[in-house]
Amino acid sequence: YERITIMWPTDPKGHFLLSKTYIMNQQYPKALEVLKQAHKASPGDAKDVLELGDMLYEHKAYGEAADAYQLALQTNRETATVRKKLGWVALATGNQSAAKKEFEAALSLVPEDEEIQNALRDLN
Repeated sequence: YERITIMWPTDPKGHFLLSKTYIMNQQYPKALEVLKQAHKASPGDAKDVLELGDMLYEHKAYGEAADAYQLALQTNRETATVRKKLGWVALATGNQSAAKKEFEAALSLVPEDEEIQNALRDLN
C-alpha cells in the first residue's frame, strides 16, 4: 500500500488502506499520519475517517481515535455521531467532564437519541 500512495499520492483510498494496515500492525501514530494525508486528499470523506477512528478506538488507541474523530468533525457531516464517538473516547480515558460536554453537544443535535441520553444519565 505504501507504493500505491507513492504512485497515486492524491488518491485517498490507498492512504485509507495503508492506514488500516498500520492499525492492524498496531502502528497507531503511523496510521494517524497516513489518515491525515488521506483526509487532506479528500477532505469531504468522513465515512472512511470514522471507520478508521472506530478501528483505533477498538484497539484502545484512544488518542489517535480522538484525532481521527476530530478530522471527521471538520467535514461538518454526521456531527452528532462524531460528538458521540468523542464522548465515548473521553469516557474511556476517564475524562468525564469532556465526555459530558461531547454527549451534551451530540444530544443537542439529536435529542431523541437514547444511547446519548443513557450515557448522560450515567454520568450524572
